[in-house]
Amino acid sequence: MASKTTAPPERMDVFSADYVAGRLAYEEQTSPLRSRITNLNRCLIVSLLTNALAIGGMIYQSEHQQVQVMGFMLDKASHLVGLGVPVKGPEAFHEGVRLELLKEWLSKTRTVLQSWETERVFVDWALHHTSDQPHHAFTKLQGWYSENQPNERGKQGTVTVTVTSTIRLTDQANAYQVNWTEASHDLNGAKVGETRWTGIFNLAFAPPKTLESAGENPAGFFITEFNWSPVQ
Repeated sequence: MASKTTAPPERMDVFSADYVAGRLAYEEQTSPLRSRITNLNRCLIVSLLTNALAIGGMIYQSEHQQVQVMGFMLDKASHLVGLGVPVKGPEAFHEGVRLELLKEWLSKTRTVLQSWETERVFVDWALHHTSDQPHHAFTKLQGWYSENQPNERGKQGTVTVTVTSTIRLTDQANAYQVNWTEASHDLNGAKVGETRWTGIFNLAFAPPKTLESAGENPAGFFITEFNWSPVQ
């Protein structure tokens, strides 16, 4: 006689009423918290992107920062009556201004002082007013300082420079011939000798492009080439 098999009871996955009620209560309690966390994450992402853009903008601006030189005119009551941008290039400066800057460069380059602190100011000024473009004047001046170290020369005495004449050369753009004398003195200040010199100097003007360069060379005056020799 065949045995009678009994089918297993059908499985019913049914949530109890208490579980459903508890789940709903949990959702109601945690839903605002999850919303706040989501909003905070969004705000954090937006803040990071904003900071990244701000930092990138500052880096770009620092690399492309330029100083625009402005000229202004005041009346007797110190009221502003005129404002403008100066003309660029060598011709923007009066001939007398160019000559004074050239003579100052020559004097500070070749003067020798006993005080190295003061002499170093002269050396730094000369280097900040000398350019390797389009020639190699800056490199040449550095080499000259290496061969004629002013700090060592100052221990033996001093040298003063007196410009005697300047001539603007017509066959070269912005080139001048300068003649000068150099008087040597011992450590007690007594004059021990004098030599005469002559040289050819090329100059250029380039407006400063950064705040640092504007502080070092506000006029944008540069010696781009120089050659000097003693007069026999």
